Amino acid sequence: MALLSQAGGAYTVPSGHVTRKLKDQDYISFWLLLKSSKRGHQLIVAASPPTEEAVVATEPLTREDLIAYLASGCKTKDKWRIGTEHEKFGFEVNTSRPMKYDQIAELLNSIAERFEWEKVMEGDKIIGLKQGKQSISLEPGGQFELSGAPLETLHQTCAEVNSHLYQVKAVAEEMGIGFLGMGFQPKWRREDIPMMPKGRYDIMRNYMPKVGSLGLDMMLRTCTVQVNLDFSSEADMIRKFRVGLVLQPVRTSSSHMA
Repeated sequence: MALLSQAGGAYTVPSGHVTRKLKDQDYISFWLLLKSSKRGHQLIVAASPPTEEAVVATEPLTREDLIAYLASGCKTKDKWRIGTEHEKFGFEVNTSRPMKYDQIAELLNSIAERFEWEKVMEGDKIIGLKQGKQSISLEPGGQFELSGAPLETLHQTCAEVNSHLYQVKAVAEEMGIGFLGMGFQPKWRREDIPMMPKGRYDIMRNYMPKVGSLGLDMMLRTCTVQVNLDFSSEADMIRKFRVGLVLQPVRTSSSHMA
């Protein structure tokens, strides 16, 4: 059996073999997994550090494996949940400049101490917070993100976001920090925005310019509000996906007019 080994912030397996069973599926950054690249005789798969030792099968991953993985997520309606992710830009009120990492670290530490969140560290750097099934994390350019818990109703997600914004605002105002909820950084260039000290972002920063011209802008200068929905079948998943695509421009247009 081939085992995963760490190499330069990524996890490598011999070419032609990929992971099929992991003790913790959540650590893989799947959108980077699908964008993996060959280097020499190994396949480099960008990933965050695993929380447990990973197990690697000796057979190549197949199309059927991918279909089976998605199908395993089907749930009956009584188990459907909604999960939202809410990103926003932080800035210095007096200068409108983007927050530096030191300011973000102070903000995270203060929220943790005042509102009883657990700190998430990478080495000696604080990079996020956890509380129950919620987490606060940092996007590459310091965008502040709430990853909400799986909840049953829109009313619960609304209450969750409002509680998060109250906590952030309570600490940020004392620091002279404000937040802006919009899709694209309106003022500062890519070069003006500090990169957060997370290992996987170094991987992304090196990779993005190889596959296009706007990847780094996406990383550093954009924010989104995302929704995660359960589904009962392939047809149900397709229907929800299509409705989401149709609603996106309507929602974006109405938010700008508001």
